[in-house]
Amino acid sequence: MAFEIGAAVQLKGGSPIMTVTAHGKDAQGKPRVTCTWFDSAGKEQNGTYPPEALKAYTGEKGSEGENDDGDWMTR
Repeated sequence: MAFEIGAAVQLKGGSPIMTVTAHGKDAQGKPRVTCTWFDSAGKEQNGTYPPEALKAYTGEKGSEGENDDGDWMTR
């Protein structure tokens, strides 16, 4: 799945809501997506992930009942 820069995403396993800020490739040429978010202290954080590990953030309850409302710290 391709995520556009500016898209809101989360890790499939749960995470804060993140914003896609860049696309690139790793040393083996595999695609990577760089995301930015703010932690609970308001500090900007960044991470780079394979696109397969991400899902689009919809703000709706997921099909398996997980809470996707952004309140990831209380799950």
